[in-house]
Amino acid sequence: MGGFHALAVEGDLAPDALIRSVYGLGAEVALKPRGTGEFEHRADDRTAGAGHVAGWTVVWGCFPGSFGSVDELAGFAQLSRGRRLFRWAEESVSGSVGLDYFVDGEHLRNFWSIEGEVTEAQGSPLEGEPEGGFEEADQSEVDVWSVVEVLERYIGPWDTIGAAEYQMFSFGR
Repeated sequence: MGGFHALAVEGDLAPDALIRSVYGLGAEVALKPRGTGEFEHRADDRTAGAGHVAGWTVVWGCFPGSFGSVDELAGFAQLSRGRRLFRWAEESVSGSVGLDYFVDGEHLRNFWSIEGEVTEAQGSPLEGEPEGGFEEADQSEVDVWSVVEVLERYIGPWDTIGAAEYQMFSFGR
């Protein structure tokens, strides 16, 4: 899979604990520090980075093994209790792009497109989406940068998000 999976959780959370939560890693799985780096639009398998950006903790990396499962969404809902959470992803081989938004345990927005076809769209459009939401837009114009426009309204400028110092980790599954 080429691309990345990312999560922004409101608040100052411990990077290693958040990576364990997102990737479903138990205490028996070692997180090996790999230095620091900026947010990249691709990620190696079994690799993730975490950093703090303007009151949010951002994790980005490879796609979790639970990607797309009911358990994954339930975990994000739980993680969002008392705070806001964004999850976004881009998968370059299939041309997929997606965005989920949770607030206080509720999954309020969900949009996913694969090869220019809307596969999921629930909830009201967020600030920064085109009129009618991503699902009403010309899908040839909806990409990860469209999602970034939404994120910037809530988290801050992409230059700040992308250039933050992320602690990088590798891990087993």
